[in-house]
Amino acid sequence: MNGNFRYLYQGRGQARVVHAVLFNSSKYISHGKNDGNLNTMRVTTTRARVFQASLAGTLKKNATTITLHVDYLSLHQVQVLDRQITIDHDVTEPIWTKREITQVRNKYQCTCCNQFVTGWICPHVLACLALLEKFPLSTTTQHLPVRKPPRRPRKIPRPLVRDDTTTAFFEVDNLIELLLSKPSRLLKFPVLIEKETTKENVPGVVSTWLNQNGVYKWNVTLSDGSTRLLECQELADAIHVANTTGMVPQ
Repeated sequence: MNGNFRYLYQGRGQARVVHAVLFNSSKYISHGKNDGNLNTMRVTTTRARVFQASLAGTLKKNATTITLHVDYLSLHQVQVLDRQITIDHDVTEPIWTKREITQVRNKYQCTCCNQFVTGWICPHVLACLALLEKFPLSTTTQHLPVRKPPRRPRKIPRPLVRDDTTTAFFEVDNLIELLLSKPSRLLKFPVLIEKETTKENVPGVVSTWLNQNGVYKWNVTLSDGSTRLLECQELADAIHVANTTGMVPQ
């Protein structure tokens, strides 16, 4: 999984057992080399310790709003509550029985909201079943029933609807994806950047871009004549703010 999870152990010697597993949240998942995700992070010992301490109510003394998400919201923990329970689900059967659901609920507990919503399962618990129970997920997915969504097919948008400011085109996630796949696509787009000294919002446009050791960066020319070199996340935020405040591409 390319450093996307980490075992947490309890005990020593022959008594050493896995008592929890940490997983990267979706924003920080690595899909391998050159996956284009600028937020990719490995689940390191340092990140694990900081996150574990936060679950016990202890935060870093030097914590800031900038590091808040990485320190406390970038991981999910699945805890093994009762290792005596054995999950014996038939992998060829897509429907889980009430007894099997209860077994999973009593054995694993995840910190993500998905398990609290479903009451028993989430992607991280499924990953634990594969890691700790040798649960063959590839075999299981082959037996899932295929069904069509119970509604009309989605209406195909008109050719120009993607550039409409009322659509999700200017959402930050969409802009990041577009910038990484087509770095020239948003040249000449308006941006709005707040000056650190005066707190003024200065308009500008995306002028050029460059590739620094495999990392895309963009030069922004501001109305006061100055330039800024922005990374992908910063540029996406600046374009999004410009759009939401009324600036439109020329």
